[in-house]
Amino acid sequence: MNILYVGPTLAGSTALQRLVAMRALGHEVVELRSTDLALLRSPWQRVGLKLGLAADLDGATAALREGVGQGGWDLVWFDKPITIRRSTLDWVHRRAPGLRLAAYSPDDMLIMPNRTRRLVRCLPAFDVFFTTKPHNVAPLLGLGARRVELVKNAYAEETHKPWPRCAADRVTLGGEIGFMGDFEEARRRSIAFLARSGLRVRIWGPNWSSRWPDPPAGVVIEGRSLIGEEYARAICNFDINLAFLRKAARDEITTRSLEIPACGGFMLAERTAAHRAMFAEGREVVLFANDAELLDHCRYYLDHPEETRRIGERGRERCLREGYGNQGRLRQMLDRVMAVS
Repeated sequence: MNILYVGPTLAGSTALQRLVAMRALGHEVVELRSTDLALLRSPWQRVGLKLGLAADLDGATAALREGVGQGGWDLVWFDKPITIRRSTLDWVHRRAPGLRLAAYSPDDMLIMPNRTRRLVRCLPAFDVFFTTKPHNVAPLLGLGARRVELVKNAYAEETHKPWPRCAADRVTLGGEIGFMGDFEEARRRSIAFLARSGLRVRIWGPNWSSRWPDPPAGVVIEGRSLIGEEYARAICNFDINLAFLRKAARDEITTRSLEIPACGGFMLAERTAAHRAMFAEGREVVLFANDAELLDHCRYYLDHPEETRRIGERGRERCLREGYGNQGRLRQMLDRVMAVS
């Protein structure tokens, strides 16, 4: 299949990982990079995002018109299409009436800045919109989407795999207990509870230093995010990888929930029906419901490294056996797109 891929494909991004997976499946894919919200940092840009405004700063709209005009495409795939204009999609429909338009986002599309005004206007123009959030399906249809398909999260096969455990990576990236992700108050409280109980936690991710300038002894805030291979190597060099969910997005599972087991890392995650549906609790991952249970699990598994290692290995085996990777998920999604009447 010949695919035009429009998305925020920065190095290390999940959008780029999905593009790579499409090529691994044998498709001819041309990349058109769109604006990544993480790069919008000026005061007026941040205010605009809160109001649902996001401009196309990377010229994806013009590139899309040029690419479609050349012809020969089977599909235009939009990854997180929050900056594309509806007028451009209407032009695409007129220029290439049989061309399929599909959109995907792993984010909660009901909260700003994921749901921009441009996105809402574009929803009726897509043949199908894929979401990983069950609570997004009905609202997206209510906002005008023609068809909404629920899909599960995935990991990147080429990146999220076992990397060697070594002393150097343990010092620079890993440790006993780690968390990689953005700041959220509920996460801070749980990590503080572990630290007050005498455990050490290392945090990689944005906004922690500014939101928690005086963490207790035992908490190390690195002040930056890890991406790509470095992120995967960190997972492999932590004894315990915490997998907190994002309360603001009403998550029951996240991309991190697949990436950690795919690396063969030991995952200690919040207990939800979604986690229990994808992994065997106590055998492939370990789950907790509150801070007391979180603490008990941390203490036990730090004292039982061989059991911890076996759980990580079984978690990866489950990922491979069930096809939780991007290639398996995208194969299903592309089949659905082309089957839409």
